[in-house]
Amino acid sequence: MPNVFLAPGLAAHIRRSIEEGVSLEEINPKKQNLIRLIGKIRPPIKMWAVKQSIKNKWKNVKEGDIILFYSGGKFIFRGDVAFTYPLKESEEQLNEARRIAEIVWGRDARDGETWPYLIFLSKTEEVDIPLDQLNRAAGYHEKYVVNGFTRVRNPEGVLSLLEEKYRISEKKPRAEVVEDEHDKIVQYIYEIGEMIGYQPEKKWRVDRSEYDVVWHRPPREGPRCVFEVQVRGSVESALLKLKDAWDRWGSTVFLISSPEQIEDVKKEASQRIPS
Repeated sequence: MPNVFLAPGLAAHIRRSIEEGVSLEEINPKKQNLIRLIGKIRPPIKMWAVKQSIKNKWKNVKEGDIILFYSGGKFIFRGDVAFTYPLKESEEQLNEARRIAEIVWGRDARDGETWPYLIFLSKTEEVDIPLDQLNRAAGYHEKYVVNGFTRVRNPEGVLSLLEEKYRISEKKPRAEVVEDEHDKIVQYIYEIGEMIGYQPEKKWRVDRSEYDVVWHRPPREGPRCVFEVQVRGSVESALLKLKDAWDRWGSTVFLISSPEQIEDVKKEASQRIPS
């Protein structure tokens, strides 16, 4: 039975190396043993990696294991492991892995490190598994949160869940996803927050209000930044929510809209302010 690993990651990193993949020319491997192994994978190359601090968890990853990639409150991709690299405790191989990792993901802005323990995948597939659904399947507490690269204690339950999902997807061809302009902008804001060290959330609800995107910075109470995206229609409701966020938490608030709508807001505001 394969093991199942949970891998939280930046949405931008998941898109880069799991959804889109990288080319052989881009990473330009120098070691013949690595070139031979990559040659067995159908391009583009799909890969992941972890930092040196969790090397011991990485050592448990074997060919045929399954990794579920987590971002934005749910698992969005599944990957099947082909092989890991470095193949042995070798400074030469580790330096090669560091070089490749920096090409693919750069360095972590928080500590300047990269992710030198590589995991190459034989195939990937898009999934849509909310965290609470996986928690039930894995036997975790309902409020369990994925805090790092983790091996699932109860892979049987998760494998059953995946099998059920795949059977459904075989019977019903996945409809083409048409991304709404609003959702694209929301996703960009979410990813920017991740990249600069915030803890972002989409569709964050509190009381009866729902905000498009918020950026948290614990231990601060309430979000540090609040964003409302209004690409069409009236901006009045968005402005009311932003004002509420300012009043309640002193958040820095942002309205993202079209130039025409922004001008309308300015004109209305100027009319309300006495000269």
